[in-house]
Amino acid sequence: MLSMNVGDAIEKRKTIKKFINKEIPWSDVAKVLDAGNKAPLLANIQNLRIFVVKDPLKKKEIADASYEPASAHSATVLIVVCSDQEEMRRFFGIKGIE
Repeated sequence: MLSMNVGDAIEKRKTIKKFINKEIPWSDVAKVLDAGNKAPLLANIQNLRIFVVKDPLKKKEIADASYEPASAHSATVLIVVCSDQEEMRRFFGIKGIE
C-alpha cells in the first residue's frame, strides 16, 4: 500500500521529464491505477476512460500529439486519462464541455 500524508505529498512532489528505459512491474502500474481510481470525480460521474500504453508506435503517436513530446517518448509506460465529453454534456449541458 502506498502511504504518505498530504503535506508530504505536496512538499515532495516533482515533475519528471526524463525517464530511464526500465521495465515497470505491472503491480506498480496497478497501484497507480488503483490510487487514481479512488480520486473523487465531479458529481461522482464516472466519465473517465483510462488507457495503459506500452506499444512503442502508439506511444509515439500520443507523444507527437502532446505538449511535452520528449517526456512522453521516453516513458516506458503511458497512463492516458480521457474524459468522455458526451457523458459530461449529458449531465451538465454545454457547461460540461467548456
